Amino acid sequence: WNTVGKNTIGTATNTLPNFNYVKHHSCSFAFNPSNNEPYVAFINNAGYLTVKNLSSVDDTWYDVGSLNRYGQVASISTNALAFNTLTNMPCLAYSVTNSNFMYTRVVTAKAGKLALSGKTGPSIVWRDVKSDSLKIGGVAPTLAFVPNTETIYVTGFDPAGGVFLVKKSNGSTWDYLGSVYCSGNTYPVPSIGPSCGYNNAYQTPTLLFNTNTNKAFLSYAVELTKMYELRMEP
Repeated sequence: WNTVGKNTIGTATNTLPNFNYVKHHSCSFAFNPSNNEPYVAFINNAGYLTVKNLSSVDDTWYDVGSLNRYGQVASISTNALAFNTLTNMPCLAYSVTNSNFMYTRVVTAKAGKLALSGKTGPSIVWRDVKSDSLKIGGVAPTLAFVPNTETIYVTGFDPAGGVFLVKKSNGSTWDYLGSVYCSGNTYPVPSIGPSCGYNNAYQTPTLLFNTNTNKAFLSYAVELTKMYELRMEP
């Protein structure tokens, strides 16, 4: 295994967040579909989110805009970074805190005006994707795009309600795609599954799409049965 890039990516935080249901920080990794340049997102040692990409021009890691204006970050999952294949721009979902409550923020990149040294394209500006109306808390979320569309799906776990949630962006608001309470009672319809356990392991569900059908698949562990479940969007 060889080192990727001729410079260092950066220093990640070693401070754990002050929430019982977040056990660790992670980083997320994805390739730009237009040029196969790798991108990585992680929480830096100041507690803010850093996004870098490796330039194919000079094999150097560069900052992809700045997310500092959105504040410090509580957690990020390994499946937090994805690309809009219609615009070739990255999108991120991660957890932030406000008054001792954790909630999900979703941001997407837009092209700026100035080109960066070593880069062939414009600078990047990050914009919030109506996170105030998303209303998903809990552990670090997972994000994915419906293939060949600009529709974003986000999933996470809400410890206050004891429920896994899936939502999608319709361009102006976030719509429910189903949830399941750990008691086994589902709300609203369609549900994700009959039971999800209590999520004592603080897991983040895995969210992927079947590119032939554009249907979402969600997997998670069921603590009540000590088995994994894989659920498909109806």
